Amino acid sequence: MTERIFVDTDDIIILDEDRKDVNKVRRDIYRGLNGEEAEVAICVWMYTPNRLEKLRNCIDSIMKYTKHIKFKLVLTNNGGGKEIEEYYESIDYSDKMIIDISTNISSPHGLSVIQRYVKNKFCVEVLNDCIVTENWLDNMLRCINSDESIGMVVPMSTNTSNMQEPCTGNIDLRNHNEIQNFAKTYNISDPLKWEQRMRLMPICGLYRRETLEVAGISDQGYLHEFADDDHCMRIRRAGYKLMLCGDTVVHHDHFMDERNQLLEQLNTNIGRNGYINKFKGLDPWLDFGNFVFPYLSDIKLDNKKDKYKILGIDVKCGTPILDVKNLYRKNGIEMSRINTTAYTQEIKYYTDLLTVSDYVIHNDINMVNNEIEGKYDFIIIGECLNNYSKPILHLERIVNKLEDGGYLMFFLKNINNVNTLLNVIGERRIDGVEEVVMLYYWDVVSKLKEMNIKQIKLFTEKYTSMKDEIETIKESMIRLGIVSEYNKSVTNEWDVYRYCFLIQK
Repeated sequence: MTERIFVDTDDIIILDEDRKDVNKVRRDIYRGLNGEEAEVAICVWMYTPNRLEKLRNCIDSIMKYTKHIKFKLVLTNNGGGKEIEEYYESIDYSDKMIIDISTNISSPHGLSVIQRYVKNKFCVEVLNDCIVTENWLDNMLRCINSDESIGMVVPMSTNTSNMQEPCTGNIDLRNHNEIQNFAKTYNISDPLKWEQRMRLMPICGLYRRETLEVAGISDQGYLHEFADDDHCMRIRRAGYKLMLCGDTVVHHDHFMDERNQLLEQLNTNIGRNGYINKFKGLDPWLDFGNFVFPYLSDIKLDNKKDKYKILGIDVKCGTPILDVKNLYRKNGIEMSRINTTAYTQEIKYYTDLLTVSDYVIHNDINMVNNEIEGKYDFIIIGECLNNYSKPILHLERIVNKLEDGGYLMFFLKNINNVNTLLNVIGERRIDGVEEVVMLYYWDVVSKLKEMNIKQIKLFTEKYTSMKDEIETIKESMIRLGIVSEYNKSVTNEWDVYRYCFLIQK
């Protein structure tokens, strides 16, 4: 038996001026491909009838808030049985595709099937417990169409992680009317609120078809957790940007009391270890979750220069660099006016730093003065200052690389924290005082004042997971008389893990 396949490429035109550029040739081809009539496919998948009510809410919200956009509705029954099949059949929508998978292997497997079959220009993947809102897709499409190098767009969401949850105030997140009223005023398109990210958690995610074909479909090796992190990594490394739509919110109708936390922890451990093994030691949390933007919110930048220079030193895979670039975006400064350099001592970060920086330098920290030329408008040091052998000398060198009026952010590990005490009395803790130079924050403040720094701001990062343990230790020390009742203030620093300095020259 002979199977014949015909592919019509008559409408594809590759422009002569594009032929020397791989990205331009690829985009010429994708523009000319005969695709679906609807540019957008909205894909939802379900694996259990126990959550059928949430699925109905999801589909109802899509029908209500997306009816003005032409889209294909792709409904996947991921081993969920007859009830889901019958519900899908009952949905009255003309451009509909139903995909039946006999057994639920995993969510990544279900996603990979969808990604194979959907051929629309854009693919929107929506979790079955996601409730979309007014202008949700309009805003996301506006973002992805603003730049051909954007491959994935995700909105803000309730009940999520990765710094993607908006401040919803006192609204009742179990009241869908309240959520929709909140979203109505929140979902006002504003490009200044878009953020480029290293990784995204897609409660719903908008992808270019081109991106899925170039970067690859979801890795089915992950049973559940970290498949998204893996996909984000491959999309970025394929040359596409990941964007968070800070001007758009959807509702994730999934609460902590509905989760099997033991099972989630098991899947988390398996997925995280699988990711670390696949990407040769990179940790999806430690190497990508080092956000600094909460400390930048009050900075107002002058929009006067033609070009701005940013330098990131030992910032792991580069999240702090993107945080600073997003700060410039929020201040109305175009990304084309920003030049970024990353300096790293660890070669494993080199590839990912290239995805967010114009230049990457790999060398020992003692060579930074020789390697870095000129002055910078914003410098961020991701490693704690007292993890370097000559911290004050290092600080002086970096301050000298700042433009007048420029900003420097750096961190200092607190050597008066509770783990220092526990190390002294014989309980070994991983961040003990012997691992850092004996440098106190007031020593750093004094040095900065000597350097005539214009402005110094100090923030603290505390041990959140050890809060109860620290309080117990404090009470015990006071009860035993080791710390006197009238001198309890000496324990104030025990719960501080490190200090963050933000200075302006």
